[in-house]
Amino acid sequence: MKKCSKCKAKLDKNDLVCPECGADITAQKKKHTKGLLITLITVFALIMVFGLFGGLSTPVKGYYEFESKPYYFQNGVWYTYSEYGDGSWYAFVPDPTYTDHCKDYYKGNKYDEASTFKKFEDSEYYVADGVVNNFTETEKKAE
Repeated sequence: MKKCSKCKAKLDKNDLVCPECGADITAQKKKHTKGLLITLITVFALIMVFGLFGGLSTPVKGYYEFESKPYYFQNGVWYTYSEYGDGSWYAFVPDPTYTDHCKDYYKGNKYDEASTFKKFEDSEYYVADGVVNNFTETEKKAE
């Protein structure tokens, strides 16, 4: 059951004026609707702002450089380049100091031909359109 916002008297659903205090019920509804609309807009704006700033620390696919060493990120996995041994890319878990501010270390998604490391796109881990380095999963198992 509805109540008058001024005197808290019980109202019938068809009342346009409060029978106790004479307050305009339609004006109360408009005020309530306006308050609800402002609340919804505020909540939406906050979600957008937090989404925008939260997204700035989310890594995107591409090359990164932490302490002068190359890294690559794709599909939720970080890879590091080993300059020693076979010079390949390996999956690893980076220090959160870097990943929490990864946008500061992002170099882009294009390989720099002048780089001293091998192109990640040539590694066995690179994924493009669901194909792992041009091998199907069946071919990889046969290796």
